[in-house]
Amino acid sequence: MNAIIARLKSKTYMLQILVLVLGVLELNFSLLQQYLGAWYGVSFIVISVLGAFVRELTKAPVGVK
Repeated sequence: MNAIIARLKSKTYMLQILVLVLGVLELNFSLLQQYLGAWYGVSFIVISVLGAFVRELTKAPVGVK
């Protein structure tokens, strides 16, 4: 249980949980395409770049600071 709690403090894990929730919502309701229109594809690129950026910020393994 402590390992799960430690991972929830990680920025990288929190970003990936957010992406997971957005992916489930998008799969079921197609909300992003409706609101983003032509920018729909670009949104996936931005999410990927943001994930890589957050990964660069967190060099230490989860639970080590």
